Amino acid sequence: MKNKDLIYNLVPQQKFYDSMGADWKPIIMFNQFPNIRSKYCNTDTFGLRFNNLKDNSKKISIFENTISNKKKNAIIIGNSTTFGEGQSSDEKTISNFLTENSEYNFYNFSGRGFSGFQEIAQFLILNHNVLNLDRIIVISGVNDSYLPYFIDKFDDEQTPIFGYNKFLKTMSNASRGWKNKIFKALFSNFLKNKKKDWNRINSLNWRDELFGSSTLKSEDNIEASKDVALKQILERNINIWSFITKGMNIKFDYILQPVGSWCKPVKTKEEEAIFNEENNLSSNQKIFKHVDHNKYLLVKKIIRNATNKNGLNFCDMNEEFNNNELEEKWLFTSRLHLSDMGSEILSKKIIEKLF
Repeated sequence: MKNKDLIYNLVPQQKFYDSMGADWKPIIMFNQFPNIRSKYCNTDTFGLRFNNLKDNSKKISIFENTISNKKKNAIIIGNSTTFGEGQSSDEKTISNFLTENSEYNFYNFSGRGFSGFQEIAQFLILNHNVLNLDRIIVISGVNDSYLPYFIDKFDDEQTPIFGYNKFLKTMSNASRGWKNKIFKALFSNFLKNKKKDWNRINSLNWRDELFGSSTLKSEDNIEASKDVALKQILERNINIWSFITKGMNIKFDYILQPVGSWCKPVKTKEEEAIFNEENNLSSNQKIFKHVDHNKYLLVKKIIRNATNKNGLNFCDMNEEFNNNELEEKWLFTSRLHLSDMGSEILSKKIIEKLF
């Protein structure tokens, strides 16, 4: 991608991360591919990232690669930031920094592009592999902040995710029978409602579905309804984490991840150059317009209130990154991802604030 040459010059490992595809899975929808081997990033048989893989010739899991049995066990989970997107090696991830500098072995359950509910699903699927779990740290927030606005349509009780529209289209086409396809071929050009849900139509109800009155949801005040959806999504996720961690009697911390457009008002020359380059990418513009300061204040308010209500610990790392001492430090490799230094500083602040 020619328009990313400047970013690749400043952050050469980003070219590798941009080449990583999604391994599609049931329940969580997608994950990283398993058994990736490179100087930048290594994943295990589950697609989870290693902290510090010594023998890269074996197909092993992170659960067989524990650094010290004398430490307590903890899980860190989140989206691409916590996965380590943009880090120059596994050793520069937040998870590894925390493992090296705390009393915990941290298992990194994070997934690139995960929503908050996918993070929960990932934990439910894999947590049985971690014995004597003492702590969970969630570092998240930004994906949930824009997905309800970025995804055109989603069911009221479902959390929008990356690939949502692709999933609906693929499953819709795959599940339609031959009679249904005939109905569409015969009648689609004659109907006023071109967006009719053809999966609903069968040999028993086709008259009512094709020619009956249509009940459509009102699209009035769409942005306000999306704000409501955002609140419901975040509150539900935090309620679920409360049920899980209190039921398991383990420590829990929710950290609102630092975001380049939410904190650090003074940018380094590298950050300014990267952010300006990102502004020229049309795919990014569709996302970044929903990740402004007003959205930050809204998300922070919702999460703070929800964690307080559930008696859970909350920490906003954007506040911690708004520090004069960090003005000249290169912390972001994109608006949504941290540099090696940013990852290290974040891990230090987690230890200072929470441990």
